[in-house]
Amino acid sequence: MGKIKLPSINQLRRRADKVEKVARTHRRRFFRTQTAGEARVVRSAVVVWFLVIVGLLGAVIAGKILTDYTITTTAGVPGGSYVEGIVGEISSFNPILAETEDEKAVSSLMYSSLLKTDRTNTLAGDLASSWTVSGDGLVYTVKIREDAKWQGGDTTITADDVLFTINLIKDPLLKSPLADTWRSIRAEKVDGSTLTFSLRTPVQTFPWALTFGVLPKAELQDIKVEDLREYLSEHNITGSGPFAYRSSSATAAGSKILLFAPNSAYYGGKPQIDSLHITTYEDIGSMVNGFRNGEINVATGINVDVAQHMASETHITPIFGEVMALFNLDSPVLSDVQLRRALRLGIDRDFVRSSVAIDGRLPNPAETPLAANTTIDYLVQPAVNPDEADKLLSQLGYVWSKDLNRTKDGVPLRLNIATVEGSDYEIVAKNLADQWRRLGIEADVTLSAKENIQENVIIPRNYDVLVYQLQLGGDGDVYAYWHSSGAKSGGLNLSAYKSPVADLSLTRARTQLDMGARETSFRTFVTAWLEDAPAIALYQANLYYLRGDEVRAWGGQTLIDKSVRFRNVGDFTAKTTIVNKTP
Repeated sequence: MGKIKLPSINQLRRRADKVEKVARTHRRRFFRTQTAGEARVVRSAVVVWFLVIVGLLGAVIAGKILTDYTITTTAGVPGGSYVEGIVGEISSFNPILAETEDEKAVSSLMYSSLLKTDRTNTLAGDLASSWTVSGDGLVYTVKIREDAKWQGGDTTITADDVLFTINLIKDPLLKSPLADTWRSIRAEKVDGSTLTFSLRTPVQTFPWALTFGVLPKAELQDIKVEDLREYLSEHNITGSGPFAYRSSSATAAGSKILLFAPNSAYYGGKPQIDSLHITTYEDIGSMVNGFRNGEINVATGINVDVAQHMASETHITPIFGEVMALFNLDSPVLSDVQLRRALRLGIDRDFVRSSVAIDGRLPNPAETPLAANTTIDYLVQPAVNPDEADKLLSQLGYVWSKDLNRTKDGVPLRLNIATVEGSDYEIVAKNLADQWRRLGIEADVTLSAKENIQENVIIPRNYDVLVYQLQLGGDGDVYAYWHSSGAKSGGLNLSAYKSPVADLSLTRARTQLDMGARETSFRTFVTAWLEDAPAIALYQANLYYLRGDEVRAWGGQTLIDKSVRFRNVGDFTAKTTIVNKTP
């Protein structure tokens, strides 16, 4: 191998000088010293680019959040089973014999009516394709839709079926709860699909009477009327509603399960759910356990006590009913209007409402005896005023005794407050009693079982104050509750209220077809009612229920009452899926 020739010292110096010269050139070209102005420009550019990069990152993150939480949602889809629990028995599916709200609700699954209520709580056609009224309000003409078929799809529903059903309702041997409504109305067939209904006097609310379920004439016409009630209770009668009855079974715990399947011949289209089950329970506790155990996915009609303990799972639907403290004007102590006014002034109604609140959600206030959809503006009950109540009581001669109770001529001022044991009204009754005791009134709460209160308390008017709910219906007619004709034992005027002004106004409101004139009559009635103080309107009633997350039913709607909760059953769903929302 040959020797390696090393560079000399001078050669190394020349190479180093050359490298240094190149480096100086690069420094001057790329790293020259900036002026102060040039430095500010650079810093500004850096800040701008930094903000742009941060904005882009924020947009990416926001887009991810929107994708995960906004563009997708849970929606109901066809299929599955709606399984509802109720408390109490279903004694009859039959629409002209059903008495309880649950029996009426179940019958509406199977039997169509001429008219029904829609989501806005107004009347809409069901079997009826059209209905008109004569100028004098005395004759209504109804035409039946052509595509209405009985279950099975082979037989058309006709005017003969409707007439047959009405005649059954009127027959005293059958004792239908609808009989009083139809006793004075003449129904006639015009042709196979058209009927007329003739009234003796105009009744503005008559169309609401056309919500009864229609029965098949061909199937029932040969059965004697005296045998019909038993036959209707024991046999599965052909219907025309969205569902058909399939079977019933009993559980080891004593519950009864009713199974319904979609009616393939239903003119309204196939429901979204595959089946509907109604499971009966003896009490609310058993029903709640059934919900927790997955036996049912809806528990309807829980009380406030359960709702307060299960607040996060409780759903609330307002209904057209009012919870009231009804004064018995036939009671000697409450015959004095000034005393009734004092009692009303002594009650903080917001405090009453708070006693039945569910996780801070108070029931809607009530001011008049009319339903929420017919409330008259500016007419309200006086606000709570204990000082004024105390003054009125003193003026009436009720003085404070040494034991801090009020007496008059040595007789204590005492009230018997009656209500249903174990109900929401029990909470309210005790709240009222506490508030009246602060005024020196001896207030006793008497509780009666639900099945006994009619016979033992309400019919004999065995109370000074009755805490109870009045079902106000969708027609706005409160005649039965406040007209003097209903004040007798067995009537629905539970306050025994008698007022010529109220009687005349309620009668006119019933017969006036002009809505403006009807409102004027209602205003006159409410003014008299507030002046006479036959009751205290406490709050609008609610329907409390539990439902599984997968169920979509009547939630968010106001119902006339619990019996119409299946009015849009075709839209119910019992299964859900994740879907994209339209941006």
